[in-house]
Amino acid sequence: MTNFPRRHPPSKRNSRKLTSKTQYKTTESGIAIALVDYVNKARPFLKDYIVKLDNEGRTSWQLGKQKKREGKKKGASDYFIAWPMPQYFGLWLEIKTEQGKESPEQKEFGHKMMARGYQYRCVYGIDAAIEELDRYLGKYNGMCE
Repeated sequence: MTNFPRRHPPSKRNSRKLTSKTQYKTTESGIAIALVDYVNKARPFLKDYIVKLDNEGRTSWQLGKQKKREGKKKGASDYFIAWPMPQYFGLWLEIKTEQGKESPEQKEFGHKMMARGYQYRCVYGIDAAIEELDRYLGKYNGMCE
């Protein structure tokens, strides 16, 4: 009888590939991917107008200083929807996990944007993100009336 090599249980690195879509949507990255997928399928007219701001993550102080000089703002939202509606110039969307917390800098950023005529929302989870995007757009589907 031939002995076949035993399969080891998947490592943590490989287990991400095995998680369900629901579990994947519990990280900020997963929520963001699901939101862009939703826009591409349900609101395709927005796909060129949803902009991700790469404003998170830790860096060295040298790179941080450079990014600050380039315009990086502490507290800036994750996404900007550059689609004006009659009452707003656009939508700033901050994405959090269910356990996430909005920072004081993010709250301040939101107040500043709302004072300038933009909509700002901090959402917790993919369902809230989709609901807020749909609320912002209302019945608008990208077609001229």
